[in-house]
Parts: sequence; C-alpha cells; structure tokens
Amino acid sequence: MYMYQKYRLRMILSMGWREEKKNRYRECILKHAFEQFSKLGYEKTNLSDISKLCGIAEGTLYNYFVDKPTLFVATFTLQTKNKLNEFHFEIPNSITMLIDQFGKTLEFFLKIEDSGLERAFKTYYHLLKSIDNPERDTMSTPLIEADKYVYFELDKLFSHVIFKDNSKEKLLEIIKTQFAGLFDEYIYLDTSFSDLIKRSKENMYYILKPYIEGFKEV
Repeated sequence: MYMYQKYRLRMILSMGWREEKKNRYRECILKHAFEQFSKLGYEKTNLSDISKLCGIAEGTLYNYFVDKPTLFVATFTLQTKNKLNEFHFEIPNSITMLIDQFGKTLEFFLKIEDSGLERAFKTYYHLLKSIDNPERDTMSTPLIEADKYVYFELDKLFSHVIFKDNSKEKLLEIIKTQFAGLFDEYIYLDTSFSDLIKRSKENMYYILKPYIEGFKEV
C-alpha cells in the first residue's frame, strides 16, 4: 500500500511538472509570436524563428498551434480571453442603452490595441478575402472560432430585447451583413476603428428601432 501511494504521488508530481512545462512553452510561443507578427507583419513571420526563440523544435510548436493562421489569431485573442471574466455589459432597458452596449461589446472583442499587430491583421484579412489564395479556408477557420465569442455575447445582449413579430433572427442576420460591409471598409479603405464602431451603432439603431417592442425586466 505504501509503495502504491509513493508511486501515485510520483505520477501526480510528474504530470504536474509536464503540464507546467507545456504551459511555459505555450506562453513562450505566444509571447514571441506577438513580437514577431507585430514587428515583421503576417507574411514575413516564420514559425521556425519563433520555435528557435523558445528553444524548441518547429515540430513541437505544431503540437500547440496546428498552423500559422491559428497561432496568429491566438496572439490577438489571448488578451481578450484573459479579460473575459471582467467583461459585463449593462442589461439594456432602452434602445439607446442597447446601442451603447452593442458598441461596447464590439470594441472589447474586436479592437487590436497594438498598431503593428493591427497592420498584420489587415494583411491577414486581405489574404483571407483573396480568391487567388489557396489557403483561404485554412485561414478562415481560426477566425471563425474567435468570432464565436463575439456572437455569444451579442446573443446574450439581444436576449433582453422584445422584438415585434418574431423578427429577431432576421434582424440579427441583417446586422451581421451590415457590419461585415463596414468591416471591409475599415480594412480596405483604412478607416479608423472608432469610425467602424460609430457607424455600426448608427446603422444598428435605424435597423432595429421599428422592430423593438420593449425590454425584458430583470
């Protein structure tokens, strides 16, 4: 019995050490990826360089991030994920408050604080939209996964709204389409992020106003 307990303890300690080591490698990869993408841009950043900076084989890096797009998206979503528990929108009781919380949600999840990383993202987005890029589908997958956080919070926000004629789903699809168009302007016409949020809020107001019947009491 004593030998079994010693063996079990040794296994637990070994597993804990391995998990700690994995976390250290992951943190190192993300740290240097952030630096490289921000400094060199998306296209010039090489995963082999990042692995060397972490003192690991490139194959080891792929155990953590399956490809370059996945690692890139992880670099600018990490801070948002770390702060996710701190994010709380105010439950709306008017259309003005709803619009304000909509803008707050978009800004929290979509704004990239680092200017170098923002430039890298615009390159990434250009490549994602290019019909000549054979890796479009591969590049879109991690971005779609990241967007789920935004849509989940927006769904929670809109769950407090009473819509006329069961129009909620159609209206949300219209809003997503409108926002996609404005986001393209932000990328391709180099408008500011604050302008993107401002115009998104304005569009949403005019789309939703005729269809909102009220707000659910908390």
